[in-house]
Amino acid sequence: MRVICFLLIFLGNSCMAASTLFRTNGTLSCPLFKTWCYVVTMYEEDTFRFLDDRIDTSGVHCVDANQISYHLIGDQNGDGFYNHYYEIALSVTHNCTTKRHNIRTIRNKVYYAKITSEEVFHNWNVQLIDEGERVPDFE
Repeated sequence: MRVICFLLIFLGNSCMAASTLFRTNGTLSCPLFKTWCYVVTMYEEDTFRFLDDRIDTSGVHCVDANQISYHLIGDQNGDGFYNHYYEIALSVTHNCTTKRHNIRTIRNKVYYAKITSEEVFHNWNVQLIDEGERVPDFE
């Protein structure tokens, strides 16, 4: 019975973490003088990619501007057993390319934040022309 009580207390405390607020902003540049579309996503990476947590996404936007600003905000409540750091990644999926019907995704270098942090801010400015891996669509 004591073992069960210990496990319940241990698991309860392991799962209770204060929320960490994540904010990121930056500019996306596409000086091709044409309409182009993009989606920016901020997520917390896990060992198994299908378990990644999406923190926030801009949704798909199409613009005529050569440069736009974006801002994402969201929170997380811990990152699994024995993991004391969030692995935060950003991606931009876009069609700012010199070839028609070409969609690409570019990712930033993962940055780490302690799960005890109250707020984490990150800035990422990206020149998009023909950057990233080719992907089938904006999802």
